[in-house]
Amino acid sequence: MKETKEDYLFNAIDQSRMIVFRKGNYIRHIPKHPYIEGTEGLSSIEEAVLNPSIITAYTRVDTRTGAQSKCQGYYKITKKKSLGKDKYMIDYWQVCVIYNVRFRRWEIATVLLEMDSPEYVMINTRIEKILYDYR
Repeated sequence: MKETKEDYLFNAIDQSRMIVFRKGNYIRHIPKHPYIEGTEGLSSIEEAVLNPSIITAYTRVDTRTGAQSKCQGYYKITKKKSLGKDKYMIDYWQVCVIYNVRFRRWEIATVLLEMDSPEYVMINTRIEKILYDYR
């Protein structure tokens, strides 16, 4: 991870250029998602985009303008607890990344930490297409 005056820059496993997390967006997210605060949170984000368990792609439509945006989701499974018969409860990080056409770069839109979630809830297969599965 690199830090500039306005951004945090992260390397990603499938991107040639760095992914940007604007500092203003990061500060706005801290009250709702306190687990991303500090160096531990930033290193967890970096780990999720560098070594993801799953990478998905989907299209987001802006309801006001009708414009479509390319998006990707990086999922990093941190804990997996078996319930028997191929059913699992998992803890995972989800990093949502949107392509900014104006600046021609990928930017982090949001970061989530889900805990004790059923595995089938992690990815909405009706919307998201799985690009890579490293599980």
